[in-house]
Amino acid sequence: LEFGRNMIKQNGDEFNKKIANEWGRSIFYTGGILMKSVSQVELGEKRKTNPLLFVMKYREMNILIVLVIIGIFISLFSPYFLTMNNIMGVTRSFSITAIMAIGMTMVIITGGIDLSVGSVMGLSALMTALSFQQGYPMFVAVTIGLLVGFTAGLINGLLITKVNLPPFIATLGTLSIGRGLIYVITKGFPITPDVPENYSFIGQGYLGFVPLPVVAMLILMLIFTVVMNKTRFGRHVYAIGGNEIAAKLSGVKTDFTKIRVYVLSGVISAVAGIIIFARLS
Repeated sequence: LEFGRNMIKQNGDEFNKKIANEWGRSIFYTGGILMKSVSQVELGEKRKTNPLLFVMKYREMNILIVLVIIGIFISLFSPYFLTMNNIMGVTRSFSITAIMAIGMTMVIITGGIDLSVGSVMGLSALMTALSFQQGYPMFVAVTIGLLVGFTAGLINGLLITKVNLPPFIATLGTLSIGRGLIYVITKGFPITPDVPENYSFIGQGYLGFVPLPVVAMLILMLIFTVVMNKTRFGRHVYAIGGNEIAAKLSGVKTDFTKIRVYVLSGVISAVAGIIIFARLS
């Protein structure tokens, strides 16, 4: 701006005054951008040396910090909150939702949504229970439950890729169909077949002091972390979510990949249903 004022003093006419003002503003804006870039670099260097700033740059860590603060606050009013039994009970309760969230995460990365996971979980649990009621062995009953999730995911994937329905509409339809089938089959009455102890152990047992549903959640999280970060399939999923057209032009079989994503989401929901039925059986 000072440079612009000097130009105005030397050239007093309106034309040069206008040019000088624009030139001064350009220098001012450029300087501001450079200062912002330098400040960002300095902030990056500070984050490397300051662990707190490094942690705070992740939104998920901010949520975790708030959760820890809430936990500390509640523990001040209840001596039972931070006990091992309560912590394990809470983790076992949300492990089913976390397992379903693994499949949902892949779907969301592709830019879609799967509203049917709850109905698929319930329908898979129901078909597993009916299989036990008919006298089928544990392996067959669990396989039937997984096939229900596979079929639901395949239907979702085909509706989205081949019929070109929006994911919201397609999965909303399968949600309603799954819920309706549950009501039609059960007629509103609970089904409580006798199940083998080995099967009940899946939902009610412990590995050491850790509930088995939590162990299953951790194993699935580890597996799909590796799949999404270290395999071609995972990179294709991220590519579709970034730009589906560019991914398709790059040789990615986008339709086939999206079908696999929805099938995995259905199968993982079926796993959650099998575990929740084992826990409640």
